[in-house]
Amino acid sequence: ASCYRSKGPTLLHNLTHDGIDMGGHRLAQEIQEVVRRNEHKNLRYLSLLGNSLGGLFARYAIGVLFDKTTNTICGLLPASF
Repeated sequence: ASCYRSKGPTLLHNLTHDGIDMGGHRLAQEIQEVVRRNEHKNLRYLSLLGNSLGGLFARYAIGVLFDKTTNTICGLLPASF
């Protein structure tokens, strides 16, 4: 199993003041970009871990990315939340 840890703009402190919806959308966009990369083409599962505001961002991003017809998040199976 492999693990990807975000180092992207979602984690920048100055980007936390524009609300949960904007932070959640940034995280959703970052997840989509990571999933599309060739180096991650074998991904099958997605787990998100967030604390405090990061947890709210994660929940919002899941709501944006969740596909009710396939029960997947960006084509990945949810693992642990």
